[in-house]
Amino acid sequence: PTASFSGTASIQVATNDGNGGTDSKSFDITVKEAPDVSNLSIAVADICVAGDATVDITISSLTDGDYTFKYTVEGGSEQTVSSVAMTSGSGSFAISGLSAATATTIAITEVINSNSCSSSPSGVNDDLNVNADPSISTQPVSVTECVGTSTNLSVAATGGVGALTYQ
Repeated sequence: PTASFSGTASIQVATNDGNGGTDSKSFDITVKEAPDVSNLSIAVADICVAGDATVDITISSLTDGDYTFKYTVEGGSEQTVSSVAMTSGSGSFAISGLSAATATTIAITEVINSNSCSSSPSGVNDDLNVNADPSISTQPVSVTECVGTSTNLSVAATGGVGALTYQ
């Protein structure tokens, strides 16, 4: 078969000793297709410390099914997540244990299909900001008021992801 062949091919090997002695054997060779990762992209939303980062995967060239993804968090060792369900070119997995407030990069290093064949994409990454948890920086002060009067209370908070709300 050619280098790009996938499927099953029958191969026959024959020998001849030049004196009339011959023998031949045949066998099948099955070549399984590796996942096509040419259009793989990921997106990771910012999180707070100790939150789970969701890695959203888009890759229209994959058939529906479960895949294994290998990834790195900048400065760390390669990690593996199995049984990522890909449906209509989309899937996701969570990364937990990001404990330091920092900016980092998540990179996909390998995609493995159900045939145990793999492909290694190049340059598929996204930045992730791990933000400090919200923290109240200015506490409101206790006040005593009479019925029917009003007062203003002030509170300030920093950190978190997105707009802070107060209750």
